Amino acid sequence: FSASAFALIRLTGFLFQPTLVSEGLSITELGLVFAAVHLVAAAVAVRTPWALRLASAQTLMVAMLIVATGAVTAVNFLHGPGVLVAVAGFSLLTGLASPLVKTLINQTCADSSQRAATLSVESLFRRLAIAISAPLVGSFGANASYTVCAVIGGIGLISVIWLGRRPSPWPVAAAATAVSASMPHIRH
Repeated sequence: FSASAFALIRLTGFLFQPTLVSEGLSITELGLVFAAVHLVAAAVAVRTPWALRLASAQTLMVAMLIVATGAVTAVNFLHGPGVLVAVAGFSLLTGLASPLVKTLINQTCADSSQRAATLSVESLFRRLAIAISAPLVGSFGANASYTVCAVIGGIGLISVIWLGRRPSPWPVAAAATAVSASMPHIRH
């Protein structure tokens, strides 16, 4: 989830700009749109504990990826205010992804040394996904880039559903424990 969600967040940050400019937004209006996106994301981030009381983490991840994938797909077909609605829908993922991932890691890892290693491994996978997907998305034209982003969201969605059916949906914790054990020079 984390790798696909954060790749989508980073990549669409670059893709939405030229799309909004082609819709006639000035630089000032573009700045206002992205300020609004970040305000919505901040409001959503603050409500993460409330959202987790309403729905399971897996349900939230599936819903976020559906909305985000739908938003990047819709941008190919929408014009005018519809593009702004898609960008606004995407801000839900932007706001909820990081607090949700951090909350789940903190809940899953009782030992602080394991938690630190897990957060590091999660961050590594997130950055690796961005490093792999950014040149891929950049090599396509604008419309095809949104399609690649939709595929990235779809991969994340499939992985969340598949991992959610397994007894332990957080294999990163096991990987972090192995990484932590292999690095004796790090204080635990």
